[in-house]
Amino acid sequence: MLFIKKCLLKFYKVTFNFMLWQIKKEITASKINYAKTDRVMRKLYFLITLSVQIADEKKSYLVIDLLKLAFGEKYIRPEEPLHLFSLCNELIKAKKPVILSYLLDAYKPLVRNIETNQIIEIINNLNTLSSLLNKDKQKNYFVSKIITLLIGNIDYFCKIEPLQIAVAKLVQNIGIIAIKENDFALFCEISVCLTKIRSYLFKANLSFELSEILNIWFYYITKKNNVEFIISYKTMLLENIKEDDFSAECALRIITKIKDSMLFIERDLDNKFTVMSFLIYEFLAKRALTFNAVQTVNETIRLTKFIIEKYGLEQAFEIVILFKLLQLLFTKSTINEKISLKVVLLLEFIKVSQNLTTKENVIEQIHLLLNCEEVTDYNNIITLLREKWLELK
Repeated sequence: MLFIKKCLLKFYKVTFNFMLWQIKKEITASKINYAKTDRVMRKLYFLITLSVQIADEKKSYLVIDLLKLAFGEKYIRPEEPLHLFSLCNELIKAKKPVILSYLLDAYKPLVRNIETNQIIEIINNLNTLSSLLNKDKQKNYFVSKIITLLIGNIDYFCKIEPLQIAVAKLVQNIGIIAIKENDFALFCEISVCLTKIRSYLFKANLSFELSEILNIWFYYITKKNNVEFIISYKTMLLENIKEDDFSAECALRIITKIKDSMLFIERDLDNKFTVMSFLIYEFLAKRALTFNAVQTVNETIRLTKFIIEKYGLEQAFEIVILFKLLQLLFTKSTINEKISLKVVLLLEFIKVSQNLTTKENVIEQIHLLLNCEEVTDYNNIITLLREKWLELK
């Protein structure tokens, strides 16, 4: 029995090596047609599956190297992304992490030689793959490999707008995985990747995609209440939200959706996470102010109302941010009738909701909140608002 087993093993090795030699010879031949491509690729996928089933990792690496060579020589069928994804999925089910890691490198020659309209399928497959890997113990290592693949081939993955949108979604989902798993290193990697694709989003004016990523990441970070992540997020934000109209529009999109996230934050100014969160909101609001002052002030007022209803006036530190915005507008003489009216209506809301008897009581309460801000003098703003408020019947 042992002799037969040895003979079968010897036969397998000889046959396997002969097939590898035969396939390599076919790949390096000059003529390529669909029939030949289909024949070569079927053999390669079969040999990879076979080597996995008999647990011969060395043979798996040899065949994968040939697969990469075949992709490099443009042996690519129309349905190739699906075949490669299916093979990756099989390796996940077979719990072959090392071979899977090696196979992921085959995406590089594939994406560089495949038709542009097929790259979106590859991106979507990588997105699905990152979710499948999320259930594996070594998930973050594989997801990191996907990030490396993206960064190394960014020009191919971001050739046209539909690809840029798909890549943005992939980056967004990987960031969520990193935050949920408390993997700070992975979050730093995907932040670098986001900074890389930012220029493509900028050229295509895809402000919605960038703002969606930043908004959702902030949401999950506030749920985790992790100081390390919020500091890294702020640094990354400074790299992506710059002094241009595209960034200002992104900032406005973010603050319109950030209210739910701000509700998670503890109302404690001695808490570093809380302070960083307010600094982030202030930074975004100041950027958004240059794009649409009325909407920025309105969104900040809406957030302030939410906080007052939930925590009370004493905890509504967003009022300080609101008055900082008003101070910027006052300095530039751009506080218009619409903005001042909206702020006065907020003061009226405070008066009613907090059961304050007079308008001066409201002004006193605002003064108390603004006293924590020692640098800026808000007297001019308050005088302007008081006069406007008194004009209203």
